[in-house]
Amino acid sequence: MRIQIKHDKKFKLHDEKLLRLMGCTDEDIEGYCNVRACQQKIGYELEFYLKWVSKLMPFVEIVARKRNRTRHTDAIIKGENWSFKNASTSENSAAKRGREGDGVKNHWFRRDDKGKHYWHKCPIEGASEEGFMDWLEANIVTPLTVLMK
Repeated sequence: MRIQIKHDKKFKLHDEKLLRLMGCTDEDIEGYCNVRACQQKIGYELEFYLKWVSKLMPFVEIVARKRNRTRHTDAIIKGENWSFKNASTSENSAAKRGREGDGVKNHWFRRDDKGKHYWHKCPIEGASEEGFMDWLEANIVTPLTVLMK
């Protein structure tokens, strides 16, 4: 099963042009889009997993999908705004400046660019890589093997 790729305007105007200037083929660009779509899907599911883990914690409110939230805020934990990212590679310097400009000084990355996990730094007690994998297997419609390619 393939993840359907939707090119947004921003991608069309910037990344695709840059990739073509760098000599990337259509196949290279499609691969880049597939990786990008998978990363976005994992990040989306990560938000749902953290909401599930924190449902019995009254001091944690997951706000990632709420329309009236503070920009760049995924959770409010003990009154402080938090940003969660699947990987450190999913945040560029502009996003970091935007997050910090909006007063979101606390952030957590699930893993770094080398694949090292940071669950021990997750502010939501009980969250773990094993728990995330189990949750994905039990709750996601798309087979986990597609996400891990």
